[in-house]
Amino acid sequence: MAKKPSASDLKKRAAEIGLDKLEPAHLEELARAVASMERMVESLPKEVVLADEPAHVFRAGEDA
Repeated sequence: MAKKPSASDLKKRAAEIGLDKLEPAHLEELARAVASMERMVESLPKEVVLADEPAHVFRAGEDA
């Protein structure tokens, strides 16, 4: 699991995407969002093959 980013690291990352006027409460929310995102990324499968792709099914109506 990744370590919690520091406030200065969060400010830097936020500024890189144009969020340079965040208040401390916003930074706390951003820290929670980043932690949540990292947990979701860690839960994704590491090896994905073509057979893992779900089949896309389309059935035209009888009048087509």
